[in-house]
Amino acid sequence: MRLAMIEWVDSATVNGWHCVDDYDCYSKCVTVGILHHEDANQVIIIQSKSDSGNCAEVIAIPWCCIKKIKKLTVK
Repeated sequence: MRLAMIEWVDSATVNGWHCVDDYDCYSKCVTVGILHHEDANQVIIIQSKSDSGNCAEVIAIPWCCIKKIKKLTVK
């Protein structure tokens, strides 16, 4: 099992009227989980996986959003 922590950015929004100068434009995110798949376009990470093979909280993150990937090891 390959584990990783991924630092990435996501688009963000606020509802209603706001001063554009008070808004930070995007969200800085950190996701930790099981690396399921990597290809030229994206990384797919799973946050929970059962012994029967079912998965929960699967997220595909485009490479253009990824700032850093740190491979993790379990002792």
